Amino acid sequence: HYPLKRKEQLKNLSVDEQVTLRIDDLHKDISKEQLDQIFSQFGEVTSIYYPMDLKARMPKGFAFVRYANQRSAERAAEAMNDTNLGVGRNIQVNIISAKTYLSQDETRSMRVANFA
Repeated sequence: HYPLKRKEQLKNLSVDEQVTLRIDDLHKDISKEQLDQIFSQFGEVTSIYYPMDLKARMPKGFAFVRYANQRSAERAAEAMNDTNLGVGRNIQVNIISAKTYLSQDETRSMRVANFA
């Protein structure tokens, strides 16, 4: 047997196993790479969605960080909520339901479809 590649492993995780954090009050100078570096300290991050304001060409100030499991997400939320990343205000970190995240995903898909 060959080990599964990372993407294949992630496909095998059910949505129920993955847990998403919503991070609010992000400063525009914080990059997606920085978010990955910071939040990966608490466990396996499976995805980060960091929406951009296309007109202003800068981040909208919030992001979604999805973890492979509940424990990692809880540790990250507890450690990072109401902390300062070095610029701007303190960030707010909350665990959101899969349903909330998926509705955001559907909204993104609709925007892309309408944009084409």
